[in-house]
Amino acid sequence: MAGEVGNDYWRRRLKDRGPPRAYENAEDLLDDCLEYLEWVDANPLFEDKPMSSRDGITHETITKMRVPTIQGLTTHLGIHRQTWNKWRDNREDLHDVMCAIDNAMEAIQLEGASAGLLNGQIISRLIGLVDKTENKGVTLNKDVSDMSTEEIKNALKDIFATEENEND
Repeated sequence: MAGEVGNDYWRRRLKDRGPPRAYENAEDLLDDCLEYLEWVDANPLFEDKPMSSRDGITHETITKMRVPTIQGLTTHLGIHRQTWNKWRDNREDLHDVMCAIDNAMEAIQLEGASAGLLNGQIISRLIGLVDKTENKGVTLNKDVSDMSTEEIKNALKDIFATEENEND
């Protein structure tokens, strides 16, 4: 349906350029982020753990640490994860607060994993840590099935002595 002839809808659009900003300043964003971190502390996760005793099996509720995440924070703030990243990269007024919150959550995650309160593998993936190992295979150009143990040891010593000389 077309608008009325001679309408001035476009003039209204010039005044209202999109929805209002969710956060006009860094202090408001910081307050809401701290509110999320306080909520995480106040609302731990619970695990029902069966325990064996003389009286039979009992169930105990164990409190577990809730992990603060960017996904949880953005849900709390009512924004998308991409919006968080875009603000951090493009809004200089919010950049320092957002980086501080990112660092604080990463520190909480690392400390929780280091203390054994959180799964270290999940946390390392979450924050992008990589455990690289380099495998150098040893290749013998001989059939070892006919060699004695002493001959295999000597061949391996020769290989490692050659690699050490190459690395020097």
